Amino acid sequence: MKEETNMNLEKVFYRHRDIFLSGKETFFGGEKIPVQFISRFSLEQQFPEFALEWFDLSRSEGSILLKWNFDDDIPEDGYRVTISDQEIQIASSSKRGFTFALREIGNLTKPCRNGIVLPHLSIEDYPGFSIRGIIEGFYGEPWSFEERKDMISFLSTCRMNTYFYAPKDDLYHRENWRIPYPDDIFQNILSLKTVCDKNLIDFYYCISPGKDFDYLSEEDYDMLFSKLDAMIEIGISHFGILLDDIDYTLASDHEAKFRRTGLAHAHLLNRIDDYLRKKLHHYFLTACPTEYWSYWDTAYKKDLKQTVHENIALFWTGYNTIAESIPAQHAKRNAEYLGHDLILWDNYPCNDVNLNRLFLGPNVNRSSLLPQHRHIGVAANPMNQMEASKVPLMTFSDYMWNPQRYQPELSWEFALERYCGNDESLKTFYKLNKSLRFYEFQNNELTEAITNKDIDYLNCYFSKIREMALDLLKRDTKLAAEIRPWLLRAQQDVILWELILEGEKSKLESNNQRISIQLAACDHHAAAQLGESTAVKTAEAWGYKKAERAYAQRGG
Repeated sequence: MKEETNMNLEKVFYRHRDIFLSGKETFFGGEKIPVQFISRFSLEQQFPEFALEWFDLSRSEGSILLKWNFDDDIPEDGYRVTISDQEIQIASSSKRGFTFALREIGNLTKPCRNGIVLPHLSIEDYPGFSIRGIIEGFYGEPWSFEERKDMISFLSTCRMNTYFYAPKDDLYHRENWRIPYPDDIFQNILSLKTVCDKNLIDFYYCISPGKDFDYLSEEDYDMLFSKLDAMIEIGISHFGILLDDIDYTLASDHEAKFRRTGLAHAHLLNRIDDYLRKKLHHYFLTACPTEYWSYWDTAYKKDLKQTVHENIALFWTGYNTIAESIPAQHAKRNAEYLGHDLILWDNYPCNDVNLNRLFLGPNVNRSSLLPQHRHIGVAANPMNQMEASKVPLMTFSDYMWNPQRYQPELSWEFALERYCGNDESLKTFYKLNKSLRFYEFQNNELTEAITNKDIDYLNCYFSKIREMALDLLKRDTKLAAEIRPWLLRAQQDVILWELILEGEKSKLESNNQRISIQLAACDHHAAAQLGESTAVKTAEAWGYKKAERAYAQRGG
C-alpha cells in the first residue's frame, strides 16, 4: 500500500471538517514542496522524517515558508492549515496534530507537467473521538511483533492514535498473567513501544487477570503491580485491565467480603488506579467489565457506577458482542447506567468466531452521535489476518475522525482506491468478501442472474474470479499468504460453476453426479468461505444436491 496522494475534490471535502478554497494554486518545479521551516510551537522541534516524502528542506530557491504555531484552542490532534502563495501556516495544540496536518498537505499536492501544484486553501479540522485505534484482542494465534509494527505505522497514516496490546492467546497476558515476560518477549514489547513512540501512537498495555484473581490475596496484587511496574519502567503510561469473558461468580470467601461481583471488580480497579497514581504523574487507565455488552441496567453496572473511580474509562461492545447496530439510544442508556467515559470496543472486522470468513467491507451501523454520550474513543478489533484488516480499518478511521460525516460506501471506495490502486485482482477479491458477519451487501444484479439463470452474466462473473485467483496465487506478498486458503477455495467454486455450466448445457445425469461431488468438495474447503459462496448458492438454487458419500469414496 502506498501513501495516499493527489486527492480529488470529493475526497478533500469528505476528509475535512471545514475547508475553504480560493481557486488559486502555486506551482513548484520538481516532485516536492521546497520549504523553510519555522516552529513557533516550542523552541525545539524537529521536522518529522516521514514528511520529507513531500517537503524538501534543502532548497532555498523557490521555497515557501512553513510555519508551525501553537494554538491551545484547537482540540487535541486537530489542526488548522492555511496555504497561500507566500507561506503555509499550521496551527495545532499537539505534535500529533502537526503531523496529521503535514500528511494532509502532502495529500493535496497534484502532479503536473514538470512539477507539482498546491492549492491555496484553509482547513480547520479535529477528530470526533479522542481515542482512535485498534485493540489486538482476538482469540487465536496472535500477530507477530513484526506484524504489529507494520500495523502501528499504518495507524499513523490513517490519523489514528492508539494501539491496545491485548492478544487473548498471549499466555502472559491472560492464562499466566502472574508470570513475568521472558526476556525475549519483553524486549519485543519494548521495541513495539519504541515504534509506537516514533509514530506518535499511544501504546496501551492490557492485562487480563480476572480468570483466577484472588481479591483477598495481597500476593496477587503484588504480582499484578510487578507486571505493571515492568511496563512503567520502559515508559508505558497507558493501561487496560480486561475482565471480559470470565466466570465472575464469586467464591464464598470473596462473597462474604465484597457481597457482589461488581464491588469486587471495583475494588480491584481502584487498587490499580491508586497504585498508578503513586507511580506516575500522568497516566490513563481503562477497563473492560465482565458485563461488557448490553444496554440495560444491572446490579453489576450500578456497582461499577457508584464505586469505580471516576477517571477510569470503561469498554463496551454495544448491545451484543458483535453488535449489528449501535444506535444513539443504546449508547446514551449505557453511558447513564455505567456513569463513566466509554470506549467502544468494536468487534468488527474481527473473525475469530468465523475463522472461515474474511470481513473486508466497511464499518456500518454505528451512530454518529456517540461522542455526545460520553464515548471518548473507538477501538476496532481486527481479524487474525493483519494485512487483510487494513481496508476495513481505513473505513473505521474515517468514522473515528468525523462520525457525523462518515459514509460507509464512500469510505470503502476510497479505501480500495488507496490500498489497491489499479490492481483489479485485489479489487475483485475485496468485493467478493465485502459482506459482514451481521450485514450482507446485496449484489442485486448477481441475485437476479441466479434467479433468472442468466448464464452469460454468471460466466463473466466466475471468469473474473478465475483470473483473480490465478493472479493472486502467483504473488509473494504478505496479503497473498494470508488469503491463500480463500484463493484456493475460489478455484473450487470456479470448478463448481464450470460443472454447472456443462450440466445446464448437456442435461446428462453424469454431469449431475459430478456437480454433486464438487459441491461436497467445496464443503471440504469450508475452512475458507469465499464471501457468500455464490457458486454453492447457484447450485442449490438450480436444484443440485451434494453427494457426500460419493466424495468420500473418491478419497476426499
